[in-house]
Amino acid sequence: MKKLIITFFALCVVYIGIVTIQNQLSNGYHISYIVNTNNQKFEIEETYKHEKNNQANHWFQIKVNNIIFPFQVQIDSKKQKIVKSVYYYEDQDYSCMYPVGEVPLNIDVLCYHDDIIYPYHSMEQVSDNLEKFVNSLEQYDTTRFLDPRSIVKTQYGISLYNNLVENHMIGMENYKGLVVLNRDQQLTDKKLFTNDIYQKKVHLFYRQYYIVADYNQSYEFHEFLVINMQTMKETKIISNKAISFDSYIQGVVGDSIYLLDRINKCQYEINLSSKSVNKIGDTELGVQVYSNQKWITMTMYDSLKEDIYFKDTVLPYKISTDLYDGYQQVGHYYYLYKKDNDRYIIYRIHDQLPNVRYYIATIDDINQTGYIGDYFYWKDQDSLYYYHDSVGTRIVVRNPEFEFNVDLQFGINTK
Repeated sequence: MKKLIITFFALCVVYIGIVTIQNQLSNGYHISYIVNTNNQKFEIEETYKHEKNNQANHWFQIKVNNIIFPFQVQIDSKKQKIVKSVYYYEDQDYSCMYPVGEVPLNIDVLCYHDDIIYPYHSMEQVSDNLEKFVNSLEQYDTTRFLDPRSIVKTQYGISLYNNLVENHMIGMENYKGLVVLNRDQQLTDKKLFTNDIYQKKVHLFYRQYYIVADYNQSYEFHEFLVINMQTMKETKIISNKAISFDSYIQGVVGDSIYLLDRINKCQYEINLSSKSVNKIGDTELGVQVYSNQKWITMTMYDSLKEDIYFKDTVLPYKISTDLYDGYQQVGHYYYLYKKDNDRYIIYRIHDQLPNVRYYIATIDDINQTGYIGDYFYWKDQDSLYYYHDSVGTRIVVRNPEFEFNVDLQFGINTK
C-alpha cells in the first residue's frame, strides 16, 4: 500500500512537471545557444512568444564580430533552437548574414553598413562578390523579395495588385467620401458628400472607422459622420454646439478623439463608444494635451500659436529624440523617421535592441503611414505600399488621385 502511494505521488509530480513545461512553451521562452558554421561561431539569443493574427512569434538576434543581426519569423513550430546554420559574408563595406533553420524561415539576407541593418532586397548597388555570395545560398529564394507587380483588376480608376494581405482592409478617401478595399479584392464606394470636397481638415481613420465632419455644410457643422469599414454602415455623432470648419484633430486616446476649434476657441472630446461630443477646453479652462503618456494643460493662447498634436510614444532612454523628425511605437517596435533632403528614411528598432536600427523604406510623407502588426504601410506619390520581413516591399494599389491631391488619406485595419 505504501509503495502504491509513493508511486501515485511520483506520477503526480511527473504530470505536474509535464504540464508546467507545456504551459511555459505555449506562453513563450527565451534561450541562448551557439551555432558553428564554416569554423565560425555565432551567438544566438532566441525568443518565442505566442502571437495572434499571423504576427511574428520567433525573434532571434545573432551576434558575430560585435555586430547584432535581428531577425523575426512566423512559424508554427514551438521547437527551440530553430537556427541550425548561419552563412556569413564580409568585405570592407558590408557584413551580411543568412541563417538557415530546420523549417523554411522565409527571411531576407541582412547586411550591416554604417551602423544600419539593411535587407538585401532594399540595397540598390552591391558588389559582385556580395551578389555571388547571395546567389550561392541554396536555401535562399532570390525571387521571394521581388515584387511581381501583377494587376488583378482596375475599378473606380484604382489599380489593384495581387499583394493584398488576406485579412487586411484599406480605406481611401476620395472627393465625395471614401472607397474600401476588402480582403476579397473588392472595392466599395461610399458617397458622403453632395459636392466634391478637395480640402478636409477634420477627418481621421482610426481602427475600423473613418470619421469626418459633415462637409455638406458650409462654414460650421454639428455632425460627425462615422463609417464602419467592416460593415460600411454609417452613423452620426452630433454636437449640440456648432463647430467651425477651421478646426483640426489633435489626437486620439482610447475611444476619444480630441479636436480644437480655432475660431470658437474651444476644445472638444468626441467619444466613439458613447457617441457623444463634450466641450472640455476654452479660454478659461485651457487646452488638454496628451504628451508622453500623461495629460498637461496649455493655455488657449499658446495652443493657437501653432497646431498642437498629441504624442503617445516615449522612446527608450538610449535614443535621442533630437535625432529624428518623428517616431511611433507599435507593439515591440519603434519606427523612427529621419529627414533626408525632401524625403524621410524609416528605421525600425526592437524595444530590446534600441541601438540596432533596421532600414525599412524611404518615403515622402510621414503623416501618410499605417501599421498592422508586423506590416508597415505608406503612401508614395500615387501608390500604397507595405513592408514585411517575409516578402520585403510590395505595392498594393495605384490610385492616380493620390498624386493629384496629396491630402487624401488612407487607413488600414484587419477584418
